[in-house]
Amino acid sequence: MTNNELLLAISDMMDTKLRAELQPLRNEMQDFKDEMRSEMQDFRGEMRSEMQDFKDEMRSEMQDFKDEMQSGVHQIKLFQENIILPRLDTIESCYLDTYRRYRDNADRMEAVFEDVGIMKKVLAEHSKQLQKLA
Repeated sequence: MTNNELLLAISDMMDTKLRAELQPLRNEMQDFKDEMRSEMQDFRGEMRSEMQDFKDEMRSEMQDFKDEMQSGVHQIKLFQENIILPRLDTIESCYLDTYRRYRDNADRMEAVFEDVGIMKKVLAEHSKQLQKLA
């Protein structure tokens, strides 16, 4: 046998021996990968379930909040309709009546001012006359 043949034979023996010794490591690595994949799938399933529970809880809380807000808005509308609007109508009616009176009597007010001015002069004159007599 030549040196090359001996080297090839040694190389083949080493390859065979390395393969035999590495195969259990490869099997362990494959088992580890399979186990990790399984655990990741379980973890994903748990996370999906937890996320769904969280979403359901948030939807429930948001629905409760929405119902509460609608109830509050309904109460405000009722208060507005039953208390505020009738009072506003009363206030408006009073102001409109007062406005109409002022508008209708505005021209007469000038005459009243003139009459009061004349009455002041007459009263002043009468006061002087009464003091002279006294």
